This record gives sequence, C-alpha cells and structure tokens, in this order.
Amino acid sequence: MIAIDHKISNGLRNFDNRRFVYTRYADDQLISCKIDFDKSKVQQFVSDVLSEFHAPFNIKEEKTRYGSSAGKNWHLGLMLNSSNEITIGHRRKKEFKAMLSNYMRDRKAGNGWCIHDIQILGGLISYYKMIERDYIEYILKQYSDKFGEDIISCIKADLSA
Repeated sequence: MIAIDHKISNGLRNFDNRRFVYTRYADDQLISCKIDFDKSKVQQFVSDVLSEFHAPFNIKEEKTRYGSSAGKNWHLGLMLNSSNEITIGHRRKKEFKAMLSNYMRDRKAGNGWCIHDIQILGGLISYYKMIERDYIEYILKQYSDKFGEDIISCIKADLSA
C-alpha cells in the first residue's frame, strides 16, 4: 500500500484547488479538508489511483460517507466535535466512568477483577489519555478522591499481585 498511499497523499495535496489530508488505517481511508468539497471528484481520483495500481479492492459505496463540522463525525472510532476537537465521545466517557466505579467498588468489596479485565481498564486509560489527556486525568483524580485511593496505584498493585 505504500505506493498507493504515496500517490493518493501527494495527489490530494493540491487537488481541485484545495488542500486535503489523507489518512489510512488498515483498509479505512479518511480524506479531510477544512472547506467543503465535491465528494464524487475525490472519490473518482482515489478510484483511478486504485485502478492504476491494480489494487485487489475498491471503494465500497455503502461504506463511503461525507461529514461536515456541523454534525457528528466519527472516524476510526473517534469523534471530531463541532469545536474541531478529537474526542472519545459522550457514550464512551459515560461507560469509562461506570467502569472505574465498578472496578473500585468491586475492589473495596473484596471482589477483585481478573487480570485480563484489569489490563483492559489500564489499556483504556492509556488510550483515552492519548486522545483527551486533561479530561481523563481529571476523571481519574475525581474518582480517586471519591474512593479514597489512587486508581492508577490500585491497578498497578492488582496487576503485580
């Protein structure tokens, strides 16, 4: 995919008198621009590049969508909100808080979680910090204060036990 990525990325740098940014993760492609654009022109350009390289796949119309900053824009599992900020989204934040509460309540009640579930929680904390560090650190402090124990220290202790 390196040659295809290179051709698409370079071709979109000044495509249709606009500057596009091309991002790919596995088989998901994301093409963004700060101003509105004709989706069909960009889609045709990408299709032409794929044909040129005899790519063993093509663009699936049913998976292709166009979003603007006015609405919910989920890309690769993350959301670009109306303030142009990347976020994990409201639902994931709510689920994360519930997970922290459940972990600490279970721990205090002597019903420790299995290693795998603790690793998942630790992984989510790391991942979410990469996206919204300030918010996640605020929530971790808030819940650590609420339960009277540092959540990160609890996770580390439980993983090393």
